Amino acid sequence: MQFIVLGKYGPYPAKDGDVTGFLLTSDEAVILLDLGNGSLKNYFKHKNINDLDAVILSHLHDDHTGDIPSLKYALLYNGIKTDMYAPDEPREEFSRIAAINTFNLKTITQDSVIMIKDMRISFCEVAHPVKTFAVKVEAGGKTFVYSGDTYYVKQLEDFCKNADFVLCEAGILDYETDKKDKHMSIKEGCEMAKRANVKKIVFAHLFAKHSLDKYQKEREIYPEVNSEIAVENKIYII
Repeated sequence: MQFIVLGKYGPYPAKDGDVTGFLLTSDEAVILLDLGNGSLKNYFKHKNINDLDAVILSHLHDDHTGDIPSLKYALLYNGIKTDMYAPDEPREEFSRIAAINTFNLKTITQDSVIMIKDMRISFCEVAHPVKTFAVKVEAGGKTFVYSGDTYYVKQLEDFCKNADFVLCEAGILDYETDKKDKHMSIKEGCEMAKRANVKKIVFAHLFAKHSLDKYQKEREIYPEVNSEIAVENKIYII
């Protein structure tokens, strides 16, 4: 599999970066994981609209769905429909997307297992103010996990066990204890990666108000963990 960060910031962009969105490809499949503002333009640096097999939304907060209206038009004007998978809450957000006739919208749950060509995809509900799912993709003998937005929960660590590549949200710095009921820090992600025997972990969903140096300093506390701050439009081989 190959993985590309289309937007690494949340909930709003930095001057030199875009909002949460990711592209994952295998030998046969092309999927989008979330699609925040600015992510779609970066998708087109790597793929065409008719390459897209499916979109998976970890949750329905605006910073993960902001480019859905633009995707609607890209599909519409090219005569294409595509599958989209999403939690069914909040209901008003789900209903709004369901009304877009270029998407075949399907609900994901804790027990959902879907096949998209050679990708086997499963889900784990995590902890955020709205219903949110971590996403596991298995293809070509490799395992990729995307945390979605969450604070640390044991079920996410179990879900990541022995994964080849984990994309982990790390919006907060570890001292921001007032936000630990919504998001993880790099410190928590590195500790989770060690316990779960993760081969590589990449951190995204960064808050633009923090400098990258602050995130790097937190990451460097764990030299034994194969980790990296996400780089937009870089191709990662899983």
